[in-house]
Amino acid sequence: MGQDKKNILCVNGGSSSIKFSVYAIDGEECVLKGKIERIGLDGASLTFSDKSTKEEGKVAVTGSGMQEAANFLLDWLEGRVGVSGFSAIGHRVVHGAAHRQPVIIDDELLAELERISGYDPDHLPGEIGTDEEKMIARQTQKLLKV
Repeated sequence: MGQDKKNILCVNGGSSSIKFSVYAIDGEECVLKGKIERIGLDGASLTFSDKSTKEEGKVAVTGSGMQEAANFLLDWLEGRVGVSGFSAIGHRVVHGAAHRQPVIIDDELLAELERISGYDPDHLPGEIGTDEEKMIARQTQKLLKV
């Protein structure tokens, strides 16, 4: 895994955690996975398992909210994989209304998700914020987001 090899980043943001997996595009194999837990609480940390290096670890996370945690994760992934190492990003959201299949994330979808965010106020606003403000906008403009 590295910057010269294309991978797919999968993200699942919750109310106080972000789970992620990196899949090698050429083999459908999960090569890196982890999670940030206790977002917004004392002792927030990122734990990870890197299959390519056989490394497992835990890193203290700085910041107080979901946006800071997402920023921390992107910076950490940049150091391990590099944004050029991704060809697409997949986001899991708790409720997609009428959407039952993967769809491309665009302004229209984000507006729809914001409109229905009251269905799950503990999760959906944080997931939309993570997607919209960090995972999509910052350094990933040319990547496919689903």
